[in-house]
Amino acid sequence: MLSGLNENELRRILQTQTRRHYHRGALIYHENDPTPRHISIIERGRVRSYIASQNGKEFTHRINAPGSILGLFSFFAASPVFMSMECLDDVDVYQISSENLMMLMEDIPRLSLNVTRTISKLYIESVSRSSQAFKPATIRLGRLLSGLLTSHPNDAPSGSGDVRGLTQQHLTTLAGISRTWVAITLAQFEADGMIRRSRGLIKVPDKAAFAAYITQLEAQIG
Repeated sequence: MLSGLNENELRRILQTQTRRHYHRGALIYHENDPTPRHISIIERGRVRSYIASQNGKEFTHRINAPGSILGLFSFFAASPVFMSMECLDDVDVYQISSENLMMLMEDIPRLSLNVTRTISKLYIESVSRSSQAFKPATIRLGRLLSGLLTSHPNDAPSGSGDVRGLTQQHLTTLAGISRTWVAITLAQFEADGMIRRSRGLIKVPDKAAFAAYITQLEAQIG
């Protein structure tokens, strides 16, 4: 959201932000809350966006990583919050009030453009995720894990990565496949040497090799 801004513009934005800390398990936004009076930009930690059905079943829509902007859709639609957002880790966010954001967007055209692009990317990502429903379960889970990987030092494409703190139920709802298929597919990935598992952790020793492995599987099984 801040790309392409000059020093003075960045300084103005920083002056309007407030920093907040949330503990693991806390809700930053709750489904059906009134229109948010601020947006939140994740500095550290991960936040799960989910919808709860009337019978209490939760559907996890997305795991938001550092840099993600929360509350944007509801803010611009002037609608109640349509997804709860739960901290999977201890989370730090920067928050900008609705009044300050509108003022900044009026004064800084580049910021308005960046916000528009961010909303467009989120929409495209949502459509892309929907198209994954037609892919085989193995491919869906593989692509999901690739997108969730947290990088390790120097963030090299061929470096290692991991997925922490997600249960098989989280992976089930994110990938849109049964819990049985999640267990079977993870076991297959591990047997093929692509991942290592321990409690609350999926380790990928080589991200580039894992991506190539999933691409190869997709070519084989369609």
